[in-house]
Amino acid sequence: NQPLEEIHCHEFLSIILEKATVQKLHRNGGPSLSYVQIDGKGPGVLYLPGFQSTMEGKKVAALEEYCRSVGHAFVRFDYSGCGTSEGDPEVVSLTEWKRDALAVLDELTSGPQVLVGSSMGAGFAVLLGLARPDQTAAIIGISPTPDFPLSSYNQLTAKYGPPEGYRIPLTAVSEAQTQVLLAASNSAIPLSCPVRFLCPLPVVPESQSSKRVHGAWESSLSLAAAFTGTDVTVVGRKGANLRMCGEAELRLLTTILDDLIEALRRTSLGLF
Repeated sequence: NQPLEEIHCHEFLSIILEKATVQKLHRNGGPSLSYVQIDGKGPGVLYLPGFQSTMEGKKVAALEEYCRSVGHAFVRFDYSGCGTSEGDPEVVSLTEWKRDALAVLDELTSGPQVLVGSSMGAGFAVLLGLARPDQTAAIIGISPTPDFPLSSYNQLTAKYGPPEGYRIPLTAVSEAQTQVLLAASNSAIPLSCPVRFLCPLPVVPESQSSKRVHGAWESSLSLAAAFTGTDVTVVGRKGANLRMCGEAELRLLTTILDDLIEALRRTSLGLF
């Protein structure tokens, strides 16, 4: 295999398009979900997209190529109504999307997984960890936005401002109130698995975009502090944007994943 550091972002995407086969997860009473599954050894990696995102893109391509190169299982998917999955694209349902993610975890993976989520998907990774702790080997959150879209709704009149280009229905805000992670200052997340959060560092002086970066950094620190486990690390990258999809950020992401997998191998007592 070509060394990971020598592969550029556009090459990642072409590799995925060439090798990936999109399949359908059919469910009784629910929309069929599009997914891509790469067979391999454990721990597997499950990618959870962010809000208004799909299973395509530079981050997921980098993760998939890494898993291919080291022989680990990998799954990515589209939430219902998103990408090529069935469902109404006008419906924003946190409950349904969480149900989608649980179905993928339960039906398409084997053994404990490293749950990697971006933005809203990072919050889902934590919620999946709470719902399926025995199936969660570790969590990686990229620019996590816990309690989305409730947190974004609460920012409409706050100093950071709302996310640009997003339409968040009030029904989704009401839904989010039933599954908050940081409802109060003393909220605790009873998970002991390794956790890594990767997000951009705030810059000075602040612009409107850097204020949102500041908000993401604060959210990462608050979320990290809420875990009862001690193997929790927040990694900041100065000069990166919220999407964390530059070549340096992708190398950092795959390095963090590689270090986690190696640590899991050393401590798993033969599980992997």
